[in-house]
Amino acid sequence: TREEVEELVLAYLVAYPDVLAPSLLKKLVQQLALGQSFMTSDDQHLDLSALTHGLHPHVMVVAIASRAAARRACELLQGRSESIAAKMLLALDDDRAGVVSEADFLATAPLAMTLELDNVVV
Repeated sequence: TREEVEELVLAYLVAYPDVLAPSLLKKLVQQLALGQSFMTSDDQHLDLSALTHGLHPHVMVVAIASRAAARRACELLQGRSESIAAKMLLALDDDRAGVVSEADFLATAPLAMTLELDNVVV
């Protein structure tokens, strides 16, 4: 049911900052690298290795900022848990039977969580 999926979304968003924070900077750099890969070499003005190297001395400040950003992003998404649950329910109902079976859930949950939560937070 939608209520059960909303509970799942809320539980995920409560726990997710602790998982996300340590990898947030890496994920953001990966997003930048992906964007750069779509550009011609003449248009790529960002040196990602220099960016990463330049941030290294500030690792503690970055870690604190990452924790705060992850926590805040997940708090904001908790306020949208009902609409996120509605989208998740559609994604989880793989066979469109109107019910999310265990097989549907196991087959679709990782991708649904990534699309509806992880990508939005990052």
